[in-house]
Amino acid sequence: MAGDVRSSAQDQPQPKMPVVDFTSVLISYDEEGDILHLKFAPPRPATSIGWGPETWLRADPITGDVFGMEIEGFTTAYLKRHRQVASVWAQATGFHLDRLPERVRVPLVKGILKGADLLRAAAAP
Repeated sequence: MAGDVRSSAQDQPQPKMPVVDFTSVLISYDEEGDILHLKFAPPRPATSIGWGPETWLRADPITGDVFGMEIEGFTTAYLKRHRQVASVWAQATGFHLDRLPERVRVPLVKGILKGADLLRAAAAP
């Protein structure tokens, strides 16, 4: 995407998580690259802020508003360290990701945000 830059968190404004409607987060998975994508808002020019070993936040480079995240090595590394998310991901088998039932979508998104220490900031009051 044009305007896409990857950098460390220290080079960027503090990420600001939106309040996330867990039922409407767009989830996609790139099997070839083993990358899980979560989108909380429509994409726009962004920077990717490193947020852990394989986690990148997609954020506005000026304001720090987060509108998505990517997890590289999702099945080969991330799920091995996040067993609770792995058990929810196993329940997604057989579903197209854009049609995940809420009973799978909500705990998957919450588990990923909790693992990235972003759940409190994203949860509705």
